[in-house]
Amino acid sequence: MTKYLAQIDNKYTWIIPFLVGTLACCTLVYAVWCGLGLTYDSHNYLSAARAIAEGRPMETQLGAKYVAQPPLFPAILSLWNGNLSFSKVFNIVCYAVTLILIWKLIDIVLCSFSYKVLACFYIFLSTPLLLVHSFLWSEPFFLVLIQLIIVTLYFHGETKSVYLFYALILLSLLLCAQRNAGVFIVSSIFLTFFLEESSFVNRIKIGIAFLTSSSGFFLWNLYGFSREGGGFLDAGYLQNVGGNILEYSSAIGVWFVPGTSSHYVVVAAGILSLWFVISIFFSSEPISPRLTFLRQLSTIPVVYVLGFVILGKPVASDAERFLAGIFPVYSVVVFQAIERMQIKGKKWLILPVAIILLYGLLRTGNNAKRWNESNCENPISLSGNNFCMVP
Repeated sequence: MTKYLAQIDNKYTWIIPFLVGTLACCTLVYAVWCGLGLTYDSHNYLSAARAIAEGRPMETQLGAKYVAQPPLFPAILSLWNGNLSFSKVFNIVCYAVTLILIWKLIDIVLCSFSYKVLACFYIFLSTPLLLVHSFLWSEPFFLVLIQLIIVTLYFHGETKSVYLFYALILLSLLLCAQRNAGVFIVSSIFLTFFLEESSFVNRIKIGIAFLTSSSGFFLWNLYGFSREGGGFLDAGYLQNVGGNILEYSSAIGVWFVPGTSSHYVVVAAGILSLWFVISIFFSSEPISPRLTFLRQLSTIPVVYVLGFVILGKPVASDAERFLAGIFPVYSVVVFQAIERMQIKGKKWLILPVAIILLYGLLRTGNNAKRWNESNCENPISLSGNNFCMVP
């Protein structure tokens, strides 16, 4: 089969991602047919959006000042006054755009067409992506921005265009205005810029660019902390590192095998990822835009996960949601690591990849069915009971 796939003319390679993307979008439409799932965060977004639309200060559903989360998502929702039908369409559009950008990333990073196809099926039809697009959350547009930043980062490396660098700064500003966790993505990107640069003056410029890119995050949270206290700046840092490692390990592990205590799978995936990162950073091949991009790409999930690990303990059911933002990047890194190993003769690696792919498809199908039934039975849940997932 792999030989057959490899012989497909390049001008037809768009057909498979188009068909898989269409299937993925149809799965999302099925999951949200009766409406998006609503949780506590959802109602806070809606309350803030309606306040903006009515010209009032943003507030949560309980009447408190809306300061703990960035303002961009409520501002977007205010364009249609929080109408849930428009929000559902918005999520579907974000999903489709994200899949297009993910395919571009897959096409850039992976060499073998057979691995591109496997990665396409695994990522497009994944539970983490379906999860965050099935609820009224800020992640859908957050994912669009992440993928836009990554693609822009690639072309900036290829062209060294100053305009693309400015575009990175603008997209980073929007990313931090959409979700606080955007600062982890921005930090990882500018960290790699800083490490790749040897000139002191240029490093100062990179530092200024980072502060500019993340300024919205710091200013918004300082404003919120001064008004209300708490929030992201008072999250109990480093107080539950061990517990967070286990929590997020379970969230990552369930991407590969059933169960919530699949730490051994996380260890295996972590070793594979670490091997890839080390081999990329200490590669003997000449420095090239592609090698630099792979270094930047492999740094993103590391910094992102570490950022969440040092935060206060999350609600257990939120762990996979929080990590969904780096799921596509992490998956591509893992696939690239496996592809590099297979190139060295380990052809058997295709078997566990195929098994993981089958598990992922079954899990997504089960969750789509569950969310469809839950949303149709209880479309405006305040308790978030429709946030249950099949492991």
